[in-house]
Amino acid sequence: TMDTDSGTVQYVGRNVAETLTIKDFGAQDYYNLTINDANVTKATFQSGAALDINGNLTLTAGTFNPSIYNTNIAGNWSNAASGNFLTGASTVIFDGTGTSTITGTTTFSNLTSTTAGKVLKFEAQSGGAPVFTVSGTFTITGSSAYPIAIRSTIAGTQWLPHFLSAQTTVTFAYIEDSGCDTGTASVAPGVTNVYAGNNN
Repeated sequence: TMDTDSGTVQYVGRNVAETLTIKDFGAQDYYNLTINDANVTKATFQSGAALDINGNLTLTAGTFNPSIYNTNIAGNWSNAASGNFLTGASTVIFDGTGTSTITGTTTFSNLTSTTAGKVLKFEAQSGGAPVFTVSGTFTITGSSAYPIAIRSTIAGTQWLPHFLSAQTTVTFAYIEDSGCDTGTASVAPGVTNVYAGNNN
């Protein structure tokens, strides 16, 4: 079994171009999971089942391919410039009751949070970067008493989403400092959402 209450598991590769399967430990897999293949010849680290991460997912260097499997993250998402996320047909789900901070330019297939009261902080843009792209569905479902907050990491500075298709599944959300990347598709202004300012 894996200790999912503390600690970090790091996948580092062995200087071979190969696909390695990230170990699945059952319902809960890791606390913090880091992909950090600093070798010249890098591996691809691929999910063989759905992953549940109770802490943070950090892509420092190398490639993470979730394939068709979902990845649940209670903590933060960090995708460094040397990290590579192959979104495939997967869904990244931010669960847990705390704040999740999402940093580094990333393309998600589907991005979901349905934990009432959750706070999602996306890295504030500077000079038009980073951009967070969703090629599929952006699903946010809070509750009337506990909406899900969507905001930037810097108050007063927008974060930049880019949607490849129109989005209609954002409900019971508290939205502020949320911009629009050039050419993005629209997000339907749901009547259950609160728009707190500095959005476009």
